[in-house]
Amino acid sequence: YATNNSGGTANFDFRNIAPIPDRNIADANHVMFYVPVCGVDGKIWLNNNLGADYANTAKTSSFSPATQASASNDFKAYGSHYNWGRYSDGHALINWSSASAGTAVNGTTAGPIPSPWTSTNFITSGATPFDWRTPQDNNLWQGVSGTNNPCPIGYRLPTETELSNLRLSFSATTSAGAFASPLKLPFGGQRVFSNGALNLVDSRGYFWSSTVSSISSRIMFTTSASIAIDVSARVFGYSVRCIAAGHPSTDGTAVVSAYTCSTASAGIMIVGTPLSGVTQTITATVTRVGTYIITATANGVTFAGSGTFAGAGAQNIVLTATGTPTVKGSSTFTLNTTPNCNFSRYASVTGCYARISNSPDVFKDFLCHNLGANTALDPHTPVVGIQGGYIQWGKRGPNTTGDSRADWQSAANDGPNGFAAVPTSGNANAAAITSWSATIASDNAWLTTGGAKTANDPCPTGYKLPTSAEWTGVNSNNTLSRTGSWTPGNTEH
Repeated sequence: YATNNSGGTANFDFRNIAPIPDRNIADANHVMFYVPVCGVDGKIWLNNNLGADYANTAKTSSFSPATQASASNDFKAYGSHYNWGRYSDGHALINWSSASAGTAVNGTTAGPIPSPWTSTNFITSGATPFDWRTPQDNNLWQGVSGTNNPCPIGYRLPTETELSNLRLSFSATTSAGAFASPLKLPFGGQRVFSNGALNLVDSRGYFWSSTVSSISSRIMFTTSASIAIDVSARVFGYSVRCIAAGHPSTDGTAVVSAYTCSTASAGIMIVGTPLSGVTQTITATVTRVGTYIITATANGVTFAGSGTFAGAGAQNIVLTATGTPTVKGSSTFTLNTTPNCNFSRYASVTGCYARISNSPDVFKDFLCHNLGANTALDPHTPVVGIQGGYIQWGKRGPNTTGDSRADWQSAANDGPNGFAAVPTSGNANAAAITSWSATIASDNAWLTTGGAKTANDPCPTGYKLPTSAEWTGVNSNNTLSRTGSWTPGNTEH
């Protein structure tokens, strides 16, 4: 456009952009706008941290939504510091006055605080689990539908994997590489868990992810020497940089019309034990190929899978679990997608359980393996090692320590005690057992009365033989499925 000002003429350009409004823009303190940028990792991100002065219309001398940090220590790009899992309720706002000084807009409240969580102050806590709220909740920032997702509509917190991929996309895994990237990540520092004071401003950048890790959450932090992924207590205050959510059906570029959460699962979940080798296989009906990021979180555990659909139609996705189960029992895991589906997984307190319905409203905990089976093997895969030993009715077998799960695996055939060891690939146990007991056990040899086990009960401490009525209940209240096939052979039964 040509202009005339006091006789002088000049040209100026006017650029019409579509800024992205803050999710809580209805609040006078959050009239903020952001601009999307494409990272070297191929993902769409916001160009500034949530709450940055450049995005804030109240910062009249700084407001310029398309402008990013001019250096790692550009305080106008530092933005807000969030307790993990909190909404943009004012607790995170900082008035920055220089590269090393700022003042919290709201004060602090000693936590953790119980429901309802209405405080607009930054909440502190100096005791385990170092969270701002009680009880803890792992689902507050999970995906675009996270309860307290502070990111603009269509955006969400990045996962640990996405931050790790972003880190590796930088020209160097240092703050210089982070600043040289299209995201221009600055040194916003942190707010301290114990008193909410600003710390390490102008020397480090901390960025939350949505990924939980036991009672804590995962972060990425930048220094002049390195960029790393780490774990942090949720009561700290860190920056939030939002990532575009992708298509709602996959959280990526692919499109899925339906999901089936099958029963294909592997691994054992034990309360208080970090997970390893726990997976769930689901099936997606793909209508457009592309990337996907699927998660489902419950009970301190997140099942996650990401990748690229190369073809349309039915495609399997293997979700791998991370985290540590916090309570015993069945938990429902719902996919972070629309449409979605859900599956249930059970967490035991000491090992593998099969939680089986014994009546319409009663569940029983069964061991997943037969006594004498190799408990390191998947009980749902039909191999010789899960068959277990053989025992005469009413006899104790080689239950010498009270934990027959271990005793039976190492025992030899013991005729007098009515026990035959499990067949193996090297020992078919095809011949008769020497000295096999001919003594008839008493009618009450395995009868548990008032919770008291008999001397001959072969089950480990805390377990007993099921009664006929309990087996009938199992048979009447569950859907039967068969795994494997009958194959003749010395080690097949």
